[in-house]
Amino acid sequence: MRPVLPLLGLMLAGLFGPLVAADRPPNIIFVLADDLGWTDLACFGSKYYETPNIDRLAAQGMRLTNHHHCQNCAPTRSALLSGQYGARTGTYTVGSIERFNWQTRPLRPVDNVTKLSLDRDTFANQLKAAGYATFFAGKWHLGPEGWWPENQGFDINMGGNEKGGPYGGKRYFSPYGNPRLTDGPEGEHLPDRLATEAVKFMRARRDQPFLVYFPLYSVHTPLMAREDLRLKYEDKRRRLGLEEKWGREGERDVRLVQNHAVYAGMVEAMDLAVGKVLAALRESGLEDNTIVIFTSDHGYHLGEHDFWAKVSLHEESAAVPLIIRVPGKEPAVCHSLVELLDLYPTLSSLCGLPKRTCEMRTTNRTNPPCCR
Repeated sequence: MRPVLPLLGLMLAGLFGPLVAADRPPNIIFVLADDLGWTDLACFGSKYYETPNIDRLAAQGMRLTNHHHCQNCAPTRSALLSGQYGARTGTYTVGSIERFNWQTRPLRPVDNVTKLSLDRDTFANQLKAAGYATFFAGKWHLGPEGWWPENQGFDINMGGNEKGGPYGGKRYFSPYGNPRLTDGPEGEHLPDRLATEAVKFMRARRDQPFLVYFPLYSVHTPLMAREDLRLKYEDKRRRLGLEEKWGREGERDVRLVQNHAVYAGMVEAMDLAVGKVLAALRESGLEDNTIVIFTSDHGYHLGEHDFWAKVSLHEESAAVPLIIRVPGKEPAVCHSLVELLDLYPTLSSLCGLPKRTCEMRTTNRTNPPCCR
């Protein structure tokens, strides 16, 4: 699915040009959902899930309808941060190949790298070198301690560690059992807490350009919603008469109706967290000099094609929403084919950063420079 050229980078950078003003370059808020389905936002077609804050962002910016990623968490995240394919960073999947029980298979999988090399020139490193304050809140999943966000260009790390989900403590509710996030009051909700930390950072660093990288744990498993939101969507499901309905695709069942109340509650909680950050941005007076991006690392299956997982070649895994709001630019809809690697050069161009070669940051390189 990879375009021959980085279409999004060429399109946006060529159309908009650098946004560096005389006084300061633009701020960046980059929201990355986790496992969010292709059509799970109202602005991307859902009639069941409610996402008014993200819908408002889409109405103000560019909504890209043909955006694709790798269908797995860690390769997507390493590619996004480094501007290189996951395969070039050595990250093909999540965890060790031993998890695949490959000894019983005809072919041995390639060895997998579970840590983002400290030599990779992440976009956080680039922005920090250009004078940006850099903040991380959410899911990292790119290596153990020593390879965490604070080692890869981020001034502050809230919640980022090696785990692929909120698997400590009470998971989506405090106490979190997260080594990079102090517990809040009993029952505090993780998406709201991470948004609160992002807002604190923005207010504290409003006098210098900043990057807020907000890779939410939501809506990754375990599927857990606030009780009030679960009840809301159970009631909505009844009111709309959304009964289970399945089609058939070869030998597989195919879900035809969105009606998962717990998942719907998680989607709305994610939207509320995004709304909290965007509201604080408006109140700060910095909205007119801030680029905002929303996307997901990949999609998910809630029964489509008989899957209850994510790694497949179906659109539900590979296609994800993408919204970009650039200051001073008119709303638009783009149907061009774009993908994850386009985002790094696009941000670099919009912020007036020097062109990069995607090389390792030291002379002791284990991989050749990427051909871009």
